[in-house]
Amino acid sequence: PDIELISLSLPGVVYNGVVTLKKYGLNECHLQVFLEEKYSQKIVINNDVNTIVMGYFASQDDYESVSFLYQARIGGTGGVGHIHRGHLIKGRHNVAGEIQYLPISFSENYQEIKKTPEGALEWTMKYCLGITSMVAPDAIIIYNRLISKSDDVKKEMEKYMPKSYIPDLIKIESLKEYMLIGCILLGLKEM
Repeated sequence: PDIELISLSLPGVVYNGVVTLKKYGLNECHLQVFLEEKYSQKIVINNDVNTIVMGYFASQDDYESVSFLYQARIGGTGGVGHIHRGHLIKGRHNVAGEIQYLPISFSENYQEIKKTPEGALEWTMKYCLGITSMVAPDAIIIYNRLISKSDDVKKEMEKYMPKSYIPDLIKIESLKEYMLIGCILLGLKEM
C-alpha cells in the first residue's frame, strides 16, 4: 500500500502505455490500461533502451549527449536510445531508435555471420556510423556481447569517417544498474 508508482522497462515500441513487439507477434498490447485496472498504483512503461540510456546519462558528468546502442541477443536486431542535453529523444510514436526499420545493407550471408564476432563488429560499426551521422553524440555506449573492445569499432569507423568526428565509444558489460536508475528517473517524471 505504500507503493505509489510502478515503473517498467520493456523491449519493443512503447507509446502511451501500448507495447508493440511485432517480432514476437504482439501487436498493440494495452499493458498500461490492463495494469492500472488491476492495481491502484500509477503505472509508467518505458522502452528498455530509453531507460538504460537515461540511467547511464544520470550516472556520469562527462557528456551532454549520449547514445546507447543495444544488442541484447546475439544476432538480434537491437535498439538505440538518445539523450541530448538532458532530454530523452523519443520521437513521434516513440519510434526514435527502433533500428529494425533502417534499410542498412550488410555483407553476404549476414544472417549467419552476425552471430560471430566479425559480424557483430560490422553490425556495431554500421549503426555507430548511422548514430554519429544523424545525432552526433559526445559518446556512444555499446552493449554487444560479441564485441570485445570499443577500439575495434572505432578503427572500423575510421575507414568511413574522419577520426575527429567519431564520438567516444564506451563498451559496458552490465545493464541492470542503468536500467534501474532510468526506471526510477522516468517514473519520477510522471509523479
